[in-house]
Amino acid sequence: MCYTGEPRLSGTNNWEIFKKHINGDRDIFTLFDGIRDSAARMRQALADGDWDGIGATMRDAYPKRKQLAPNITTPHMEKIVETALAGGAEAAKICGAGGGGCIAFLCADGHKAEVEAALAAIDVEVLNWTLARQGLIVREVAQ
Repeated sequence: MCYTGEPRLSGTNNWEIFKKHINGDRDIFTLFDGIRDSAARMRQALADGDWDGIGATMRDAYPKRKQLAPNITTPHMEKIVETALAGGAEAAKICGAGGGGCIAFLCADGHKAEVEAALAAIDVEVLNWTLARQGLIVREVAQ
């Protein structure tokens, strides 16, 4: 996971996509169907522990999501993704609405350090993160 160092323009991206949807743009509906299908495949691959399926789903979804709006990725983000893939990453996922912010990478077992080194070489901030296995828990507090 890295931070691109670019400000996020998510409101602009979301508005462009929203307008296309309201206007009945069939391409947007097709892309949304693809995102829905990718999410279902990803859920199943995660549930099955199918890392090859996870990587394949990410690789398939990445170019499709970039078609949603012209600023989902920037030239700088594309360079980051190309660098990580050349450095050993298996796949990339632009987080949120794109336009900056963070990018997640899937790395084969034992290749994380190589990808991080490739990103550090182009002065990209690699984020220290951990996976929350339990997820969000909401408890009602008696008053």
